[in-house]
Amino acid sequence: MFGYMNIARVGIILGILATCALPQSPPPNPPAFEVVSVKPHEVPEGRVEFRLRISPGPPVPIPTGNRFTERAATMQDLIMDAYGVEAKARGDEAPTSEQLRLMLQNMLADRFQLKLHREMRPLPVYALVVAGNGPQVREITKEAFDAQPRYGRMPARWPERTQTTMTMFVNSLARQVDRPVLDRTGLTGYYELATPEWMQPDWDRRSDPVAAQGAVMSELEAKVGLKLESRKDPVEVLVIDHVAMPSPN
Repeated sequence: MFGYMNIARVGIILGILATCALPQSPPPNPPAFEVVSVKPHEVPEGRVEFRLRISPGPPVPIPTGNRFTERAATMQDLIMDAYGVEAKARGDEAPTSEQLRLMLQNMLADRFQLKLHREMRPLPVYALVVAGNGPQVREITKEAFDAQPRYGRMPARWPERTQTTMTMFVNSLARQVDRPVLDRTGLTGYYELATPEWMQPDWDRRSDPVAAQGAVMSELEAKVGLKLESRKDPVEVLVIDHVAMPSPN
């Protein structure tokens, strides 16, 4: 979670230097973009633009070959990518998503003068726990998880069964309810479960969010054998101390 300032969407072209390994702690000379181009992205009056994500889990910046483009990003989008855009790498090597995160962090600090810090705050959350009758999931191997079909575009409907981890499932679930969700299931492997209706592409919670959340919770317990408990727990948040609009180039 994080607080953020509302800044207009921008188009970004990033030149990537992707030859550094990614250690566990920030390196003294972290990977950085070789070239950065930032331009305002004008949204016509009356038009709404949003990012469409086709996979669960936190945002992961992914290059296409050695190029990486974000054509209409808000400050919130960029921070989520950097801490959860056509670009060209030197040579033909594609950077990893972890390297892209470090590059985006450096770019935000350099071009947007972004300064932030992390802190723990007690916040209302939902704890995802096992319901009384036990989890209705089937554990699978990592090989079976890795072998599941991959989609290049959003299908009309996902299959009746979903292969997932609890981390991925929690991130998908958190987008359907009104507070952060913490995994307290103790389920640490790879699992197959019946695909909840709220994970389908045509699910719409905006017309009646309260009723939609109630349906999510009911289906979660009936179909997956898990439930949400209201709690107040410490949650790590990103606090933005300073950010500025960059000059376009």
